[in-house]
Amino acid sequence: MDARRFLVVEDDDAFARSLVRLLAPWGNTTRVATVSDAMAALAPHPDRTALFVDVQLPDGSGLDVLDRFRRAYPSVPALVITGHSESSVINRARDLGADYVVKPFESERFRRFLFAKVFDTVEALTKSIPPGSGRSSDAINERPHSSEVAREQESPRGGPSRPPKTR
Repeated sequence: MDARRFLVVEDDDAFARSLVRLLAPWGNTTRVATVSDAMAALAPHPDRTALFVDVQLPDGSGLDVLDRFRRAYPSVPALVITGHSESSVINRARDLGADYVVKPFESERFRRFLFAKVFDTVEALTKSIPPGSGRSSDAINERPHSSEVAREQESPRGGPSRPPKTR
Protein backbone atom coordinates (compact mmCIF):
# COMPACT_ATOMS: atom_id res chain seq x y z
CA MET A 1 0.00 0.00 0.00
CA ASP A 2 1.26 3.47 -0.82
CA ALA A 3 1.79 5.73 2.17
CA ARG A 4 -1.25 7.97 2.22
CA ARG A 5 -1.13 11.24 4.13
CA PHE A 6 -4.36 12.76 5.36
CA LEU A 7 -4.72 16.18 6.97
CA VAL A 8 -7.62 16.68 9.38
CA VAL A 9 -8.28 20.28 10.44
CA GLU A 10 -10.91 20.13 13.19
CA ASP A 11 -11.12 21.92 16.54
CA ASP A 12 -13.68 19.56 18.11
CA ASP A 13 -11.43 17.01 19.85
CA ALA A 14 -13.93 14.16 19.98
CA PHE A 15 -14.93 14.54 16.34
CA ALA A 16 -11.30 14.87 15.22
CA ARG A 17 -10.31 11.71 17.12
CA SER A 18 -13.15 9.88 15.40
CA LEU A 19 -11.98 10.97 11.95
CA VAL A 20 -8.37 10.05 12.74
CA ARG A 21 -9.50 6.61 13.96
CA LEU A 22 -11.55 6.08 10.81
CA LEU A 23 -8.64 7.03 8.52
CA ALA A 24 -5.94 5.11 10.45
CA PRO A 25 -6.18 1.83 8.48
CA TRP A 26 -5.47 3.64 5.22
CA GLY A 27 -2.56 5.90 5.98
CA ASN A 28 -0.94 8.50 8.21
CA THR A 29 -3.16 11.25 9.54
CA THR A 30 -2.01 14.61 10.83
CA ARG A 31 -4.61 16.36 12.96
CA VAL A 32 -4.48 20.07 13.75
CA ALA A 33 -7.05 22.38 15.33
CA THR A 34 -6.21 25.84 14.01
CA VAL A 35 -5.68 27.65 10.72
CA SER A 36 -2.09 28.54 11.66
CA ASP A 37 -1.22 24.93 12.50
CA ALA A 38 -2.87 23.74 9.28
CA MET A 39 -0.85 26.18 7.20
CA ALA A 40 2.35 24.92 8.87
CA ALA A 41 1.31 21.27 8.34
CA LEU A 42 0.85 21.81 4.59
CA ALA A 43 4.48 22.73 3.98
CA PRO A 44 6.44 19.62 4.99
CA HIS A 45 4.41 17.04 3.05
CA PRO A 46 4.20 17.54 -0.70
CA ASP A 47 2.32 14.27 -1.08
CA ARG A 48 -0.98 14.85 0.74
CA THR A 49 -3.72 12.36 -0.12
CA ALA A 50 -6.76 14.29 1.16
CA LEU A 51 -7.87 17.19 3.31
CA PHE A 52 -10.75 17.08 5.80
CA VAL A 53 -11.47 20.56 7.15
CA ASP A 54 -13.95 22.30 9.41
CA VAL A 55 -14.99 25.84 8.50
CA GLN A 56 -15.14 27.63 11.84
CA LEU A 57 -11.80 27.35 13.62
CA PRO A 58 -10.52 29.29 16.65
CA ASP A 59 -8.18 31.52 14.62
CA GLY A 60 -10.01 31.85 11.32
CA SER A 61 -11.79 30.03 8.53
CA GLY A 62 -11.05 26.54 7.33
CA LEU A 63 -11.90 27.85 3.87
CA ASP A 64 -8.62 29.81 3.97
CA VAL A 65 -6.85 26.51 4.64
CA LEU A 66 -8.75 24.96 1.74
CA ASP A 67 -7.74 27.86 -0.53
CA ARG A 68 -4.04 27.38 0.25
CA PHE A 69 -4.38 23.60 0.05
CA ARG A 70 -5.98 23.89 -3.37
CA ARG A 71 -3.11 26.06 -4.64
CA ALA A 72 -0.56 23.49 -3.43
CA TYR A 73 -2.60 20.39 -4.35
CA PRO A 74 -4.99 21.30 -7.16
CA SER A 75 -6.22 17.76 -7.83
CA VAL A 76 -6.16 16.25 -4.32
CA PRO A 77 -9.61 15.53 -2.82
CA ALA A 78 -10.88 17.82 -0.07
CA LEU A 79 -13.94 17.47 2.14
CA VAL A 80 -15.37 20.36 4.14
CA ILE A 81 -17.08 18.97 7.24
CA THR A 82 -18.92 21.59 9.27
CA GLY A 83 -22.05 22.58 11.11
CA HIS A 84 -22.55 25.61 8.85
CA SER A 85 -24.94 25.43 5.93
CA GLU A 86 -24.88 29.01 4.62
CA SER A 87 -25.00 29.08 0.84
CA SER A 88 -22.02 31.46 0.61
CA VAL A 89 -19.83 28.99 2.53
CA ILE A 90 -21.04 26.03 0.48
CA ASN A 91 -20.48 27.94 -2.77
CA ARG A 92 -16.95 28.98 -1.81
CA ALA A 93 -16.07 25.40 -0.82
CA ARG A 94 -17.38 24.13 -4.14
CA ASP A 95 -15.59 26.91 -6.05
CA LEU A 96 -12.40 25.67 -4.41
CA GLY A 97 -13.11 22.15 -5.65
CA ALA A 98 -14.15 20.58 -2.36
CA ASP A 99 -17.00 18.31 -1.46
CA TYR A 100 -19.14 19.51 1.44
CA VAL A 101 -21.11 17.81 4.22
CA VAL A 102 -23.04 19.41 7.05
CA LYS A 103 -22.81 17.89 10.55
CA PRO A 104 -24.41 15.68 11.61
CA PHE A 105 -24.33 13.37 8.62
CA GLU A 106 -24.59 9.67 7.90
CA SER A 107 -21.41 7.62 7.91
CA GLU A 108 -22.20 6.41 4.39
CA ARG A 109 -21.63 9.93 3.03
CA PHE A 110 -18.11 9.99 4.47
CA ARG A 111 -17.38 6.51 3.13
CA ARG A 112 -18.70 7.48 -0.31
CA PHE A 113 -16.33 10.44 -0.45
CA LEU A 114 -13.41 8.40 0.84
CA PHE A 115 -13.82 5.54 -1.61
CA ALA A 116 -14.97 7.47 -4.67
CA LYS A 117 -12.67 10.48 -4.40
CA VAL A 118 -9.67 9.34 -2.37
CA PHE A 119 -9.42 5.68 -3.36
CA ASP A 120 -11.04 6.28 -6.75
CA THR A 121 -13.15 3.16 -6.70
CA VAL A 122 -16.87 2.58 -6.55
CA GLU A 123 -16.37 -1.15 -5.94
CA ALA A 124 -14.83 -0.40 -2.56
CA LEU A 125 -18.12 1.11 -1.39
CA THR A 126 -19.53 -2.39 -1.00
CA LYS A 127 -16.64 -3.52 1.19
CA SER A 128 -16.63 -3.01 4.92
CA ILE A 129 -14.18 -0.95 6.94
CA PRO A 130 -10.96 -2.95 7.58
CA PRO A 131 -10.91 -5.14 10.73
CA GLY A 132 -9.86 -3.34 13.88
CA SER A 133 -10.75 0.13 12.65
CA GLY A 134 -13.87 0.47 14.78
CA ARG A 135 -17.41 0.90 13.59
CA SER A 136 -17.70 3.51 10.89
CA SER A 137 -20.74 5.00 12.56
CA ASP A 138 -18.73 5.63 15.74
CA ALA A 139 -16.23 7.54 13.66
CA ILE A 140 -18.67 10.36 13.09
CA ASN A 141 -20.65 10.14 16.32
CA GLU A 142 -23.92 8.84 14.99
CA ARG A 143 -26.14 5.83 15.48
CA PRO A 144 -25.52 2.97 13.06
CA HIS A 145 -28.19 1.87 10.64
CA SER A 146 -29.56 -1.60 11.36
CA SER A 147 -27.91 -2.92 8.18
CA GLU A 148 -24.52 -1.65 9.41
CA VAL A 149 -25.00 -3.31 12.78
CA ALA A 150 -25.81 -6.62 11.09
CA ARG A 151 -22.72 -6.41 8.86
CA GLU A 152 -20.41 -5.56 11.73
CA GLN A 153 -21.46 -8.32 14.12
CA GLU A 154 -19.02 -11.19 14.31
CA SER A 155 -20.01 -14.76 13.47
CA PRO A 156 -18.82 -17.69 15.63
CA ARG A 157 -16.05 -18.34 13.04
CA GLY A 158 -14.65 -14.83 13.48
CA GLY A 159 -15.85 -13.33 10.20
CA PRO A 160 -18.70 -10.96 9.55
CA SER A 161 -22.11 -12.45 10.10
CA ARG A 162 -24.87 -12.40 7.54
CA PRO A 163 -28.02 -10.42 8.21
CA PRO A 164 -30.79 -12.61 9.64
CA LYS A 165 -33.19 -14.10 7.12
CA THR A 166 -36.70 -12.72 7.15
CA ARG A 167 -39.71 -14.95 6.84
